[in-house]
Amino acid sequence: MAHSVKGTYVSGLTDGDMHRLDLFEGDEYVKEWVEVEVEVDGKRESRKCRTYVYVAGEERLEAKEWVYEEFRKEKLTRWTSSSEEYKGMAPCLESCSPFYCAQDC
Repeated sequence: MAHSVKGTYVSGLTDGDMHRLDLFEGDEYVKEWVEVEVEVDGKRESRKCRTYVYVAGEERLEAKEWVYEEFRKEKLTRWTSSSEEYKGMAPCLESCSPFYCAQDC
């Protein structure tokens, strides 16, 4: 069964970047290989990549579509270094956010 969602294609992530993303997404998501369409120089191209697929159940989802800017303004602080959720998970997460880390962890 095919599904379609809009997303952001990101390349060039380091192993450390992926580790922090794995911690950020937690057990509510699993990584799966998918084929995506991206636009490059005005042309559509097909690429294989890994993505996080939500598996925690529909009852935990919000009824509206996820919007990054809204998340950044209203909820990001819950998911950054000040969050109790990350304390003790990895030594560097207490001083890093899932999107930026000054340490090599």
